[in-house]
Amino acid sequence: MKELHFPPYRLDIANEQLWREEQLIALRPKTFAILRYLVAHPNRLVTKEELLHAVWGDTLVSEEGLRDYLREIRHALGDDAEAPQFIETVRGRGYRFLPTITTQPVSSSRFQVPSFTSSLVPSPQPLASSTALPLPDKPSIIILPFVNLSNDPEQEYFSDGITEDLTNSLSRLASLFVISRTSAFTYKGKLTKVQDISKEMGVQYVLEGSVRRSDTQVRVSAQLIDAIADHHLWAERYDRPLTDIFAVQDEIVQKITTALAVKLTTGEEVRLTRFPTSNLEAYDHFLRGMEQYLRFQKDANIQARRLFARAIELDPQYAAAYALLSWTHWTDWYSQWASGTFPLERAFETAQQAVALDDSLPSAHMILGIIYLYQKQHERALTEAERALAANPNDADAYWTLGYILNMAGRPEDAIRAVKTAMRLNPYYPPYYPFDLGRAYRFLGQSEKAITALKEALVHNPNFLPARLQLAGVYSELDRKEEAQAEAAEILRFSPNFSLQAHRQSVPYKDPAILERYIDSLRKAGLK
Repeated sequence: MKELHFPPYRLDIANEQLWREEQLIALRPKTFAILRYLVAHPNRLVTKEELLHAVWGDTLVSEEGLRDYLREIRHALGDDAEAPQFIETVRGRGYRFLPTITTQPVSSSRFQVPSFTSSLVPSPQPLASSTALPLPDKPSIIILPFVNLSNDPEQEYFSDGITEDLTNSLSRLASLFVISRTSAFTYKGKLTKVQDISKEMGVQYVLEGSVRRSDTQVRVSAQLIDAIADHHLWAERYDRPLTDIFAVQDEIVQKITTALAVKLTTGEEVRLTRFPTSNLEAYDHFLRGMEQYLRFQKDANIQARRLFARAIELDPQYAAAYALLSWTHWTDWYSQWASGTFPLERAFETAQQAVALDDSLPSAHMILGIIYLYQKQHERALTEAERALAANPNDADAYWTLGYILNMAGRPEDAIRAVKTAMRLNPYYPPYYPFDLGRAYRFLGQSEKAITALKEALVHNPNFLPARLQLAGVYSELDRKEEAQAEAAEILRFSPNFSLQAHRQSVPYKDPAILERYIDSLRKAGLK
């Protein structure tokens, strides 16, 4: 029994992974173990004592600790404890897993393609590199997820938001090298030595901290560590009114730049002291909206859009809220959660509003670039991607976006450089990074390199159909018929209604000859 299915979710038992269709949902090992035990015993009461013994053996764990893990599972499944669809709480006794479990996959009629994400969006976690990465030629840092010390676990979004804001602020400094938020969050909830993190990420400095929030007060603690020298450079605790949260973030950034002797340009100084909003309620709605958007589920995307819209009502000048609102409309259109072109039109309008309010906002330029690409306006798409990088020279997803657009514009050599930069900034990169690297190698006629990169994408996500499509095409062009047909069979297994005609419309190549070559190679592999 390798997989357990309860649509739209499935448990990959061998790899200890939870999937929602083609989206990997990260869970801590103990969280996965609890979910696996419940799924393996559906439709019956599993007592708290039974569950604690099954997962922890004789190790003493509090019931409150168990409840925290259940909250994490419900969050991952988008479940509601008051109206459960997956896990029912039998008060005072235990839990019951409600769905029917099967060991066979449920066919999907929709062709899955890679997600396009802003730097705010986490991506599926790949395999960690087994060798230490070399240090960059400038000060390098990773901002670890700040620990939520509030009494309410539901405040996790707030501590994550603080981490996000600090990462984004430091990432805008060209004289720093800042690891992507995506890679940093792979360490969330893990007890990892800063020296090991330094080696894995190839950075010298580590920032870690915690957040404790009450109704009107906030305590933020932070410390900056030279992981190579094993030396604390700076540590501070801030006890402030909640209304001072932006000033606290600004002070932390200023302390870090001073400690690392970073020289700021005039433009960087202005950006660092510019608060996203002066309205704390709008900021809270924005952070809650981000938490929902990052779940990549239809209902959560709708909720995120409402929260961003409310943030804009509270502060009509909130550029970042407009940008994320644009991403929700784009996700609706791209994921086919909404019919017609209206979501794409709304995405375009709100992205333009974000840029009009703040032309230095990377996420707004990124989404504009992607929309222009799908409008077949390749030069405008490239301009927007370059603007995103000018505003945030450490944005890994912006580099990948640039690489993706360069590939579609017929510039594979430049695409390779952009994607490799993205991989260095985000060492725990998602599968669409090596996918676009493989596509670029294919354009250059370097078939073996293309195959290696595409297979790496499939190691990270075996169900990543765009990589299988490219592999089928490469094998066809090499006249390796059996391998091409095997990839085509996998494509049809996961997307039985796949259509070459429909797929042709979804691939925005600039050169019609390249598009025809691509479609012909898939037809030769056996797809129709």
